[in-house]
Amino acid sequence: WVPTAITGLTGSISKIQVDASNNIYARTGGAILYKILNGASTATSIRPSVFNDFSVAANATTTVVYALNNTTQLDVSSDAGATWTSKSINPTFSATKIWAYRNNIVVTGSSTANSFNTSKDNGSTWTNNAFLESTARIADVALNSAEVAYVATTNSTTYKTISTIIPPIAPTGLTVLGFDNNSADVMWNDNSNNESTYLIE
Repeated sequence: WVPTAITGLTGSISKIQVDASNNIYARTGGAILYKILNGASTATSIRPSVFNDFSVAANATTTVVYALNNTTQLDVSSDAGATWTSKSINPTFSATKIWAYRNNIVVTGSSTANSFNTSKDNGSTWTNNAFLESTARIADVALNSAEVAYVATTNSTTYKTISTIIPPIAPTGLTVLGFDNNSADVMWNDNSNNESTYLIE
């Protein structure tokens, strides 16, 4: 470990995450979200009111930051914290925790509900997922290398999805190389690692 002094922070850090470019995102006890550029030692405020939680979903080209401003409002930045849009969350969710993954997958949880909520479209629409036990409360979410999700709970057991929760990223650059009466040769860029086949329509 190498200690690095960071200036510009107000309060102690309560959560920290890193994107694919090694930029650091940190939330302080004062409910302020900061960004520290890779190699820098100065923090810059990018969101002043992250009262509940935040999560960073990053791939090689894009960093999306999700912030729970309160239990019914999700703030989303698709440009690593430069600009933000707000989306409403169903008030019955009482969202206090958030986990985000690539391809716009978001999971929120509450310390009072026996369920968790998932969105596969950047937080625009949501699905409520109930636990089997009424006493279960979501504590953490993790994905394995096959992108199957494990949900840790308090007052209950660990849950596992039966398949991947992240749909494959769509291919790009579809090009027809040649064709005849019975066949066609095509080429595309494979942008995902969790698919087994493609259907060409």
